[in-house]
Amino acid sequence: MILGNKAYENSYKLCLLKFGYKAEVLEGFEPWAKISNELRDTDVVVVVTSHISHDNMWRVKKEITEIPVVYSEFDGANRILEQVIAAENSWKEVRTAR
Repeated sequence: MILGNKAYENSYKLCLLKFGYKAEVLEGFEPWAKISNELRDTDVVVVVTSHISHDNMWRVKKEITEIPVVYSEFDGANRILEQVIAAENSWKEVRTAR
């Protein structure tokens, strides 16, 4: 799930799908109840820090503890893809080390 600019939804979905990721995009300013509801079937959350409300940002930090979260200062699809891949590799290393 990407919490960011809904105007880039198609770009995010196409770019990530090329690498096997299915992306859902929600506006970072949506009510928390809607975001929270959508998180149920999510494997990774990407937060575009320039396009999310302060309240939602803090709720992500406090309430999302079971799902990996990537905070991105970039809103471009390619940069987000790079960060997701890097984070996924990092999580795999941590799991392997256990």
